[in-house]
Parts: sequence; C-alpha cells; structure tokens
Amino acid sequence: MKEARQHLGNLRVMLDRNPEEARKALETILGGPLRFTPTEIPEGKRYRIEGVVALEAVVAVEGNEARAVQAASPAGFEPA
Repeated sequence: MKEARQHLGNLRVMLDRNPEEARKALETILGGPLRFTPTEIPEGKRYRIEGVVALEAVVAVEGNEARAVQAASPAGFEPA
C-alpha cells in the first residue's frame, strides 16, 4: 500500500508538471477507459481498477522474442 501511494504521488507530480504530455503517455499505454469499482477491505474503502494495457506500447515483439521498448520523456516523469 505504501509503495502504491508513492507511485500515485509520482503520477500526480507528472500530471501537474505537464498535463498534455501525461495524457498522451497514458493514452498510448492504456487500450481504453479504466473502470473503478469501490470495494471494502478490513483497512477501509479501496477501489479495484480494471482496464486494458496496450502491451505493444511498452513491449516490442520480434519473431518469438519480446523485448521492452526503451523510451523516455524528454522532460522525465520522475520528480526532480
């Protein structure tokens, strides 16, 4: 949970820094809309997030071998 919150915080920084570029990146990676379903766990209310990831956006397939696509944003997504 702590790691997930840290990643969400990083995502917020990225979205705030350059919203247009962040939207483009998310549209490239996501294969459609996300569906958020509220769920209750012992620690409290959470959301189950479901969607499709466009793997071709992050993985290149050559023959029978897959490799990660190496790409980066010129401005970077991580906080400075």
